[in-house]
Amino acid sequence: MSTSPLSTAQAARKALAERLGELRKDAGLTVRELGVRCGWSESKTSRIESAKTGASDADIRAWCAACGADALAPDLIAASRTAESMYIQWRRRHRSGRRSASCPSPPFSAPPRAHSSLTRCGLFTDPSASPSAGTALLHDIAGGAASQTGIRTPPRKLAHP
Repeated sequence: MSTSPLSTAQAARKALAERLGELRKDAGLTVRELGVRCGWSESKTSRIESAKTGASDADIRAWCAACGADALAPDLIAASRTAESMYIQWRRRHRSGRRSASCPSPPFSAPPRAHSSLTRCGLFTDPSASPSAGTALLHDIAGGAASQTGIRTPPRKLAHP
């Protein structure tokens, strides 16, 4: 079973937060004491340590300095950037909604076609289907209810000022 990219990004962020919590505890500091040393509120320290808020590079440097572990800052910053980039990649992939996740785009080498979104999502599976066949099908679907009942609606008149 594969894991989702979002859960992987969240796990990486959580692992970083747990490591920061271990640093604080190893230094013998409480959440409040660490906040005072870093110039933060107690709630900011708690949010970072519980992975509710991501830690910036400056936050990690201040955290490490307050805990006397300046040498660990570069590795923790790298881990933070990795977790953030995984989250950003997930967010970009899902930005356009569910269609992009359920109907992956064709490779970049595929030529653009007027009905590519319809074929990509499986509406047209017949390789001989053409764009005009798709247009005709959509036209039939749109006018299907009126043609089945035999009722024609008159065209709308536009009011001109």
